[in-house]
Amino acid sequence: MVDIDRLRTLPGEELVRLALKGEVILASEEGIGILDGQIDRTKNEAASLKLRLGEVARQDPDLPENIEFKEIKTKLQFEIPRKLDDLGRKKAKTIVFQENQDGAIRFGTLFEARIEYPTETTSGVFVFLGPIEAAAGKIEAKPEAQVISYLSVVGKALWGYDPNSGKPVQFETPAGKATCIVKKVFKP
Repeated sequence: MVDIDRLRTLPGEELVRLALKGEVILASEEGIGILDGQIDRTKNEAASLKLRLGEVARQDPDLPENIEFKEIKTKLQFEIPRKLDDLGRKKAKTIVFQENQDGAIRFGTLFEARIEYPTETTSGVFVFLGPIEAAAGKIEAKPEAQVISYLSVVGKALWGYDPNSGKPVQFETPAGKATCIVKKVFKP
């Protein structure tokens, strides 16, 4: 189990190192809200499934043969608890994190870039955050931006990159070599 209180006392560089290894999850305040929302939705799903299970049980006296009853019961006994356990574990190792924005690509940085993958190219405004925000796709605080997770291949290559160097960032993907050209870093 991760000791979040101890983690809060670590220097930012150490937290980044642990995050890149997947030992902790760094999140924005909004990311914590996203995770809490996932937990609440899962609990609400369980409650509505329990109600539906009761309705099916009242309607069908031959429950052992009822497919819907079996499916709901399986979800309640296995899928929902597993999902809640996964979300709980994720939350237990998540810490709200904000780095000092010094012009380099860091947690929370908003930037414009062109990313050339072997099979496609994407351009736009991106925000550099964690896997929770990346799973959501977009965040309310920066709705114009696509989220790049620091755990992604491009994220690991970009963390700490100084766009003033003028050099593109090259990195390996499963499909081959890719390049990211950071055009502009927006001030916080």
